[in-house]
Amino acid sequence: MEFHENHGHNVQLLNGGFSARRMSGYNKGLVVCSKPLPRGQLFQVRIDKLDLKWTSSLRIGVTTQSPEKLHFPSSSLGLQKSAWIISEDFVFFGGIKVKSHYGPNLDSLHFCHFVGVMVDSENRLHLYVNGIDQGIAATDIPPVCYGLVDIYGQCEQVMIVNSNDDQNHRVEYKEKADKDTGVKEKKKKSQTIEKSVIKNCEYQNTCSRFLATLGLPGKVLPWSSYFSLQDCKYQNTCSRFLATLGLPVGYFVSEHNVCFCEACHKIRADEPYFKKGDPPREYALPFGWCRFSLRLPNKVDPYNIQDWHIAFHGTRLGAVRRILDRGELLPPDGISLGSGGKSGKADNHSQQVMLSPTVRYAGCATFAPRHEFNDSKTQKILQARVAFQVYVRPGSYTSGPQRLGAVEPIDLRFSNSELEWLTKEQNSTVLHSVLVRLEGL
Repeated sequence: MEFHENHGHNVQLLNGGFSARRMSGYNKGLVVCSKPLPRGQLFQVRIDKLDLKWTSSLRIGVTTQSPEKLHFPSSSLGLQKSAWIISEDFVFFGGIKVKSHYGPNLDSLHFCHFVGVMVDSENRLHLYVNGIDQGIAATDIPPVCYGLVDIYGQCEQVMIVNSNDDQNHRVEYKEKADKDTGVKEKKKKSQTIEKSVIKNCEYQNTCSRFLATLGLPGKVLPWSSYFSLQDCKYQNTCSRFLATLGLPVGYFVSEHNVCFCEACHKIRADEPYFKKGDPPREYALPFGWCRFSLRLPNKVDPYNIQDWHIAFHGTRLGAVRRILDRGELLPPDGISLGSGGKSGKADNHSQQVMLSPTVRYAGCATFAPRHEFNDSKTQKILQARVAFQVYVRPGSYTSGPQRLGAVEPIDLRFSNSELEWLTKEQNSTVLHSVLVRLEGL
């Protein structure tokens, strides 16, 4: 299935009609499939080019109007007849908003991300992002409809792809996640594809390190900074907050930073829980936080910690620099637990490092107090919390119950009786990353 030769004024079709590019401006980039969309068939495109000087981005949906007779407005939201359009995280029908907070924000899609639509056998419209069904966007879709894409704003070029291309993309992301989290899976050789040059090209990264040795004027940014493309506003704000702490940049490895805000983790279709270590033990991804990866200390051999567990540790803002300088976690030093805690255990706990397999517990305000952050760019006053993600040696800690007096489960995946991991052993943890969470955006 290709795009129809009748299209928006600023569109040029390429690759036999399978690719479409907006040649100028930010609008008049509407393209429609040449044939009606069969029920149960996914129509999807890959984002091949972005232009960050504009705002907003790609829109996608279906229309009942034949492309031969369609009058193309400046944007898809100008289609006044039977057209269902998904823009940002809204659904529009005939230019009128009919649903909010649906799926991830399409303005957050990156280069090489996939987005598509499908009408199921019950005439319901579904949105797919990177191969993941985002649920029902609309109902009662007429029998004959055509897939459409609005190459709008930052999105400048797309290409129609089939489901196999999407599976390759998901395998690529899964391989990256496996490396990051330590999950080990054998994959068929035929499924392996070349990783994106944006962040994962070893040759490019080595060239970047060589360039940094030349001492050229100005700051030499990592390659990922040049190709961040669709910047996440939450991650950018977290970065500005982290910059106010005055932490040495040498502690960090910026190309491995990951944002777990709602939009980003939905776009990646992150699984919420992973297992790592020997024996394997489960931990929760830090949804709602932004992760800034740390460089391993020279004394730490990555091979020696590949079978360690993953855990989280909340802390006060003033302790972050001391922890980084020492290269190890600090005990809580008399954290007040409130009425739910037991004072008889407080002194004992204050001499130990407290960890948890979920940041919902370790990163709560009791262990990671809120700090006021006045964002200089937006002039908003936000509340910030910080925590660490760490590797922890199996057998070096004991599991115990939560101390907040909570009755309901803090994390549905874990029992409240095993939420705390306590250790006194030296060299039993290795810092993985700094986590930042902002509230009030």
